[in-house]
Amino acid sequence: MSISMESPALSATRDFRVVMVLEAGDAIHSSFARQLDIFSQKFHRSITKTIHQFKGHIVKHDNHRYEVFFTSSTNAVLCALKIKYNFKYIGQRVDSNHKHLGIGISVSPEDNPAETTARASQLCEMVPGPIVITTKVKEMYEQENRQAKIDPDLIRTLKPKEERFLAQVMAFSQTHWNNPRFTLKTLGTELGLSRAQLYRNLKKLTGKPPTAFMREYRLNKALHLLHLQFGNISEVAHETGFNSPTYFTRCFVNTYGMLPSKYAQLNLRV
Repeated sequence: MSISMESPALSATRDFRVVMVLEAGDAIHSSFARQLDIFSQKFHRSITKTIHQFKGHIVKHDNHRYEVFFTSSTNAVLCALKIKYNFKYIGQRVDSNHKHLGIGISVSPEDNPAETTARASQLCEMVPGPIVITTKVKEMYEQENRQAKIDPDLIRTLKPKEERFLAQVMAFSQTHWNNPRFTLKTLGTELGLSRAQLYRNLKKLTGKPPTAFMREYRLNKALHLLHLQFGNISEVAHETGFNSPTYFTRCFVNTYGMLPSKYAQLNLRV
């Protein structure tokens, strides 16, 4: 896509905010992996430079996550593509287990920035990409660029039906994630889907079956609680909906490669 950096139709996006959420690496290693310092410094310098190049405004960032807004869909999309390109080369010598890039781009009216950021976060965190955008972002991009098409091999565009399904799943998960009595049948009933339909739709959208999806969602919540020093391992396991500390520890090790107690100790030193 050989398109100028500046949008020729800013008037079409004047009343909208385009939000990009970017995550690089995984939270468990980004918190304290000093061996990644050189990579991190180079990558973060590259990200900041690229965002400024495409007229983006960094709202918030930490070791592995950025929230950025743009005044045009074109600048957001081209910025994401440039970051993706740079990421591939900057991290060539970094262990692939620590190399991960997710970018979600969403858009909504200026008076609803929180919802826009939440939707971009869901695209970034839950949908394999590495660049995922909403249908509205795609439509605005094409309008700004005289119907130039988004390359589906480079950027994944969610259909409106997929966007609604993701929003429903996330709303349900955010309400019931710490309930140990939660069942997939409950989720299916809430969404009006059979067990087979739920499995098929969620696997297609996120790459994970429902059981794995909810387990990883709970583990991400556990990471946050451990980082905040919420309590001991048993308390964190109970708070995040796991039936036993033993099962919680096994799931944590299988996903993150270390004991939750080890992660908690390392965070105390940071």
